[in-house]
Amino acid sequence: MGIIMNLYKHIDRDKVQFDFLYFVEYPSSYKEEIQDLGGEVFYIPMLNAFNFMQFRKSIIDFFQKQIGMYKVLHLHEILLGFIILPLAKRYGINTRIVHSHNSEPSDKKIKNWRNRLLCLPLKTYATDFFACSRKAGIFLYGENFMDKVVLINNAVDSEKYAYNPLLREELRQELKLGNKFVVGHIGRFCNQKNHLFLLKVFTMLQREKNDSCLLLVGDGEQRNSIEKEVDRLGLTSNVVFLGIRSDIDKILQVMDVFVLPSLFEGLPVVGVEAQAAGLPCVISDSITQEMKITDDVYFLSLQNSIDEWIEMILYAKNHCTRKNTACIIKSKGYDIDAQAKRIENFYRIRTKE
Repeated sequence: MGIIMNLYKHIDRDKVQFDFLYFVEYPSSYKEEIQDLGGEVFYIPMLNAFNFMQFRKSIIDFFQKQIGMYKVLHLHEILLGFIILPLAKRYGINTRIVHSHNSEPSDKKIKNWRNRLLCLPLKTYATDFFACSRKAGIFLYGENFMDKVVLINNAVDSEKYAYNPLLREELRQELKLGNKFVVGHIGRFCNQKNHLFLLKVFTMLQREKNDSCLLLVGDGEQRNSIEKEVDRLGLTSNVVFLGIRSDIDKILQVMDVFVLPSLFEGLPVVGVEAQAAGLPCVISDSITQEMKITDDVYFLSLQNSIDEWIEMILYAKNHCTRKNTACIIKSKGYDIDAQAKRIENFYRIRTKE
């Protein structure tokens, strides 16, 4: 959702306006911000095993009420495409975009097969195909289809995230971090983000470097279990849970190394944000190589030993000089203004057809 809001805030809303259809209502859904920017927010209860007909009727009712209102459907919840895309076509939405944000449908085998089946109709009913990386595109559409896929970089406001040493010191004092060595991670507490592996790495790192602190930003279904594991390991005073934050650009300033041991990703925007903040990044090689925008990104296999992960984290800390990387981010096509303009132009061309 973060990247969609980034694009929305940076397009020319006098020329292109978004409305948002949610299937899950949650606290960080940006409802008030969307409305302040001129958009509308609609909710339809999420599809489950018992409400297929009700869900389909809700989608039909929505499209019937909005006939002629929308010229473009940009679908980010790909598992619902088998219902939504045919109905969007029926009710006159001629541009139907599918956007792939990940490189795997699920980390559970049963769901993998179910999700792959649900994705089969996408090519039939979509008119355009987007992806955040080549790896995400190949996952959803297949390698032989990539000549039809538009890559939309998960871009950020490079100036907003730029390294600020004065702000870093101010926030470190505010968070009582002092001169500690701060390892940072931002992500939802779920299997994909691999927090248990991160804890194993940090446990050994803390024994070697006892001034270490692990900063965890985010929330999710596994947060309670991770908090219990931290307590069991006796690391309560060394691990800080910050929950969901709206000031990620500032939180990144206080970190020394950003670590992302995900099991899979499309192209995580938080990795771009970390690099925009001048941070060295140690990430799993399951993440696309396109993630390497600056020189200070280091890939490691999750099959590598914990000692090798610790060695790489310390290497990253000792060999990276924090600096303003805004020019690099822009030159590699990861600045939000350029990507928002691409999306805006795409929409405007299609609505004139």
